[in-house]
Amino acid sequence: MIPKTVNKQDPFVFLSAMQKCIRRAMEREAMEFAVELVHTSKAFCSMVGNRLEVISHEDIDCMSQPWIVPFVRAASQQAKELWTPEKPGKARLPIGNAIRMMWR
Repeated sequence: MIPKTVNKQDPFVFLSAMQKCIRRAMEREAMEFAVELVHTSKAFCSMVGNRLEVISHEDIDCMSQPWIVPFVRAASQQAKELWTPEKPGKARLPIGNAIRMMWR
């Protein structure tokens, strides 16, 4: 069974909501869903990074913006590397940059 987020929410609902917010250019809301997951655990931070990579392939026009896929990949990897139990907030910066890059 998958554990709940730090605030007792379903992580899959938050992942889905984050993706929908990116599709609808709702940057702040997408980031709020991502932060809830990032602050829960490293596994959930990895889930956010992996989902952002999928979103970059599924929802972004890679022909007109070819730089997005490698940027999101690098940001996802950096977030996973920066995450620590003491300061999970360090992983927010690359996640936020990826979200901002995709919703525009």
